[in-house]
Amino acid sequence: LLARLADFRLQQATGTFDSKFKFSGEVTDSDAFVAEGEVTRFQLTHSQIPGAARGYEVWNPFPMRWKVENDTLDIDGVHLIGEGTNVVVDGIIALQGDLDQAGNSMDVAVEGEFNLAALESFRPGLTARGQSELDVRIRGTAAKPSVRGRMQIRNGTLRHTSFANGLSKLNGRIRFNEGMVRIEELRAESGGGTLALGTKWSFFRPDPDESSRARVADNTLFLKGKGLAPSTGSPLLVIAGDTSYRFECDIELAPGGTAGLVLFYDDKLYAGLGFDAERFVTHQYGIERGRPANPHGRRMRIRVTNRKHIVSFHTSGDDGRTWLKFDRGMEVSGYHHNVRGGFLMLRPGL
Repeated sequence: LLARLADFRLQQATGTFDSKFKFSGEVTDSDAFVAEGEVTRFQLTHSQIPGAARGYEVWNPFPMRWKVENDTLDIDGVHLIGEGTNVVVDGIIALQGDLDQAGNSMDVAVEGEFNLAALESFRPGLTARGQSELDVRIRGTAAKPSVRGRMQIRNGTLRHTSFANGLSKLNGRIRFNEGMVRIEELRAESGGGTLALGTKWSFFRPDPDESSRARVADNTLFLKGKGLAPSTGSPLLVIAGDTSYRFECDIELAPGGTAGLVLFYDDKLYAGLGFDAERFVTHQYGIERGRPANPHGRRMRIRVTNRKHIVSFHTSGDDGRTWLKFDRGMEVSGYHHNVRGGFLMLRPGL
């Protein structure tokens, strides 16, 4: 279970535990079998993996009580501490059959403080510092966990060898809502500038290190590419609070890159206009529709206008002095919850 939820390499873990338990009933009859006990000593060490900065160790300051009855494991206030870490885990986990099966569910609460430096044990090339507060509830199966809750980050630092700039003075709040991660507010310094996400902008379904894709310097946003299309690229989105609006952006591509602007509901339902150095690429209903010629090259300004669900695109190769209307408009009144579910909204994005 730990391996599935936390990318925890069990082959790198060693530990010691002392326990006492009692059981009753027939071992071969899961409905009648009952076992319970407590772990008086628990010490688990995740050894340093190649490229990682450190190993990490947790242990229990108090006995950990558990009970197995009716094919269900009940864990009662499991308390674990480590360097800068102090968490309590409580809940139930179904044990019958494969943990991936739909009927084999869990309901586990995790609350407490977590030292970000522990991430160095699991991600080669990562440097992490700072504290986080967790208050989450995990339901569902190990293959498809449903996570709800929040995480608060204080004075964090995240750097990875694959990125030129890291994040420092990282502070903010992240909320988990089943399959989505929403950045409520996240501020950090990167590349000599200040990056603020959540209050205005947030990534769609971000990976844990998603914010490292973006940095600000000289009043310019540098956004590292991801994926082959908006469906796999975690667009950077903003909430539009009106039924009619216009937004535009100057975009300069890295060699071989593709970028653009989207109106994005989720990874299966979006519309937009992108480009590479030679051709535009249009998206509608989450599908690539066409690749007409691009007269502007690697740098242009794109404007998107949404007038009560009627969308038009304009492009400019001279910093907005003159504009060309793109010859394909779109209608997006069907981009909503009744079509796709999820209780989301159509949002402008990069």
